[in-house]
Amino acid sequence: DAEFLRRISLDLGGRIPTIVEVYDFLENTSESRRSEAITRLMNSGVYYRNMATFWRRSWVPQADTPEFDSVTGNFERWLMHRLQQKTPYDELVTEILSLDQAAIVPESTTPVGFYDANLAKPENLAASSTRAFLGINLDCAQCHDHPFSRWTREQFWQTAAFFAPPVMGKGDRPQPPEVQIPDTKLAYKPALLSKTKIQWPQQLDSVSLRLVLVDWMKTNQEQLLAKNAVNRLWAHFFGEAIIEPMDDLSRDEFQS
Repeated sequence: DAEFLRRISLDLGGRIPTIVEVYDFLENTSESRRSEAITRLMNSGVYYRNMATFWRRSWVPQADTPEFDSVTGNFERWLMHRLQQKTPYDELVTEILSLDQAAIVPESTTPVGFYDANLAKPENLAASSTRAFLGINLDCAQCHDHPFSRWTREQFWQTAAFFAPPVMGKGDRPQPPEVQIPDTKLAYKPALLSKTKIQWPQQLDSVSLRLVLVDWMKTNQEQLLAKNAVNRLWAHFFGEAIIEPMDDLSRDEFQS
């Protein structure tokens, strides 16, 4: 019982139990004392703070470095608040990737740190988004086709194009942008990794462009958004992920 309390306190609350919590738990003779302890922790402030840090480190690991340390506080405050509101996981991802940076009120609590930590560059945002939310490592495809996976250089830059601003087309109507690969003449428009045909919204802007990508993340047949979340939580609670490394869920053996 003592070991159980210590482990759930570390995993859920990010700290060891207090002396009072230990005595209260060990003196509790109820058969439901373990579930009661879990419920108490999951309704406490330490749980929300701990899980906000856990997900921030999963999604914005750059913030653990001195260069981007300034984004940690605001991002974790936003995340802790949303966790306290019982916001579903897919809605958290949607809020991050559909953030309208132009509409942010100064000093407000938002997930803008995700963009700041990636320097707001389309290629950085594409690599971080697929790694953090889908468990897909597209980084190696940035300069050449991935040597050990099915991802191509073209697919990397097509994903990056979702994070570029739309361009004005004929009749002054916004059109999907093209992202040019540095030091080349190659340029690519947005396309989904599944190569599904895209139905573009009538009113296309930076937010609606990214929402096309988010909607695909939430509904694609491989269900990588959900599998990635499960894999990361499993690693957190059991010390080892179901699939290692955690950013390689597109391997064939994890598709069933």
